Amino acid sequence: MLIETDAPWCGIKNTHPGKKYVQTIFEEKKDKKFVLGKCVKNRCEPCHLIQVIEVLANVRGVENINKFGLKIKENTEKLFFPSI
Repeated sequence: MLIETDAPWCGIKNTHPGKKYVQTIFEEKKDKKFVLGKCVKNRCEPCHLIQVIEVLANVRGVENINKFGLKIKENTEKLFFPSI
């Protein structure tokens, strides 16, 4: 299994059925200019992958989210960086 965000402008909104499973919340700002340490509201960033993992793990009934996330990371590395 591999995962992605629906980048760049489709975050997990309050109306999304999986929103109830999101545990990790990032500080956001409203305008579209970069500010260190904050995400732009509704824009998907690489850090949002943890939220996708949280939703998938809960939907699939996975108890250990960290182990699940590490397995997805391993799958990604095998596909995109097979010689490492």
